[in-house]
Amino acid sequence: MNYRISGFGIEIMNKDIAKCNFEDAKEIIGEIGEGWRLPKAEECFAIFSLKQLECGNFHDSFYWISDPVMTNDPRMRHIFRPDKFFVATRSKNDLYYVRPVRDI
Repeated sequence: MNYRISGFGIEIMNKDIAKCNFEDAKEIIGEIGEGWRLPKAEECFAIFSLKQLECGNFHDSFYWISDPVMTNDPRMRHIFRPDKFFVATRSKNDLYYVRPVRDI
């Protein structure tokens, strides 16, 4: 069962779908069904809340998020760590977990 968080207007998939680079993450999400996408930075608080409630089977590791980075380097993307509520910028080629969300 997926997690619905009405305050954020999103549904969070109940499991990770992969650990991969950013381009593969987008491709995999595109294949799982309509409406699924990478979470936005502001939605990471909902993910952090689930992690704190020990729901959702999240890893203590980084996950891809969709927000563009504040740099001119197209090789970089944002990642999020739900156990520490921490956002960082890393190479699109690095491998991180993927947890899709969709609007409800």
